[in-house]
Amino acid sequence: SDISITQYELNSYLNFLAELNCIFKVEEDHTDSGEKFIVPPEAIPEFDVRFTMIEWLEFQAHFPKLSENEGSPYHQSFKNKMEILERKMKKYSLFEPVTTLEQVLDAQRPVALETAGNEHTILLILEESILENKVVVIKLERSFKQVYPRKIVFFDGELNLVAEDLLDQSLVNISLSAIAEVELDEYEYGETYSQLEIDEFVTSIREMGEDSVRLVLKIYSKDKFSMRFDEMYFEKPCFFTNNRGDFIWAATVEPSEELYIWLNELGPSVEVLDPTSFKIEFLSYCENKLKKLA
Repeated sequence: SDISITQYELNSYLNFLAELNCIFKVEEDHTDSGEKFIVPPEAIPEFDVRFTMIEWLEFQAHFPKLSENEGSPYHQSFKNKMEILERKMKKYSLFEPVTTLEQVLDAQRPVALETAGNEHTILLILEESILENKVVVIKLERSFKQVYPRKIVFFDGELNLVAEDLLDQSLVNISLSAIAEVELDEYEYGETYSQLEIDEFVTSIREMGEDSVRLVLKIYSKDKFSMRFDEMYFEKPCFFTNNRGDFIWAATVEPSEELYIWLNELGPSVEVLDPTSFKIEFLSYCENKLKKLA
């Protein structure tokens, strides 16, 4: 009440913190009052990041103006170090949970009574069940399922429920748009899968549906930069100038040999900025091509 948020908003933030492995427990007073208590974790996660002397100097060299160091040797070394740390601490990654949180809060934004849909109520009940470790019964188009909700995730442009199916104790992924109704169930159930197994399940689903990447290029020569739309397909392309006057181009693409050939032909007139995984694959393609020519 002090910070003027609703119970539903509080549930969303607590679920968001749980996604970052900072878990608040919700306990119920078993007296007649029926009050619920939010218990913070005994210890907040801490990170011990180690640098060599050279790495620490490289890190400090970025303090004045980080962006101006792009292309410097110490910048690339620092980026490599950060990528290693990012992979090592993947369980504390901010980006996917915060994307889901944004979508959840947007879906829970107050709407006019006549336009309020079922999905709004469904989302509220599911978030409550995750926080309080409750089983729910969901109604789909032609069936009912008794499930133990584990997390709400956002991918393929919509919110999804990851849950344990009580019938065969398997993990299931259900789009919230496919759920017609949901009700809390008093059935007592202990979770079968660990948080790590849940995360691996979500990762595998994402990988199944994500062949495309968001390619970001820095353009050094606009005259030599050719889109070649007749041979390639770019989804949601955009072209802009950053605060340093650099020309940046971005588009969603599907990695292919044709794309590598196109970038190779552009040569020094462009630089691949992101994603790093694509950059590594492209450099590997260039190295193999040089070996064949040699």
